[in-house]
Formats: sequence, C-alpha cells, structure tokens
Amino acid sequence: MNILQLFPTSLGMFQYEAFSEAVEIYRADIGEAIQEHALNSGRTTSQTDHLLHHRPVLRPLIDFFMDSVMAYLIAEKSSAGLRLRMQSCWATAMGRSVGLDMHQHPNSHFSGAFYLEVERNCQPIIFRDPRPQNRMFDF
Repeated sequence: MNILQLFPTSLGMFQYEAFSEAVEIYRADIGEAIQEHALNSGRTTSQTDHLLHHRPVLRPLIDFFMDSVMAYLIAEKSSAGLRLRMQSCWATAMGRSVGLDMHQHPNSHFSGAFYLEVERNCQPIIFRDPRPQNRMFDF
C-alpha cells in the first residue's frame, strides 16, 4: 500500500496480488452484468447497475476492496470500532478514445477505481483538489 497526500485528502494505492489468476473470470462476470443491466433497463449501455458487489463471482474482488479500505483506515489511525458496508459498486466498459469527465462522488466516505485492463498508452487517472476555492483559475 502507498498513501499519497493529495490536497486535504489522502489517496491509498493497493496492488491486488491474485489479479492475474482471476481477471478473466471477473471480466466475464462483469460482461454478463452489463448485458443484464441493458436488458433490465431497456437501453444500450456499457455500464453495470450499482449492485455489482452482490455478485458471488466477484466476492474475492469485493473482499479485496473492503480489506484495502480497512488497511487505509488503519494506516490513517481511524479504524477503531468501525464496521464498513459497501453501498454501491459498478463497472463501466470503455473503448479507445473514451474517457470520463471530471466528477465527484458526493456522500461517499470512500471511493475507488479499479482497472481490469488498461492499454499501455492510455491517459492516467487525474485527481483534482475538491475544494471549490482552489478552482478559481481552473482553465
């Protein structure tokens, strides 16, 4: 685990050791979840619903996420007596030259990003200072 101090927020970076053995299983289950969401919503989508953390096949991955948050809390000396519960989890399949606009996750104590596959020349994830006064000259 690496913890970076960004703005008023710390960022924890974790490595999932069992990833290479499980990536194809996760990719297939997430693909099924995207198809199910498209059928249930009646529209074309490249995203799952927000209940991905309830899928049994993904349980080891969700456990990794939860263990990572606990390790972060311990490192930040904030874990005493806490019981964590994941509220929502979703996946998005993105093709080449597709990205996300800057956004926030309001009412989230913790947010995370996990990549199943990344092309070598893709742009890195960018974090911006969430304090609005620091965007006075945001071009």
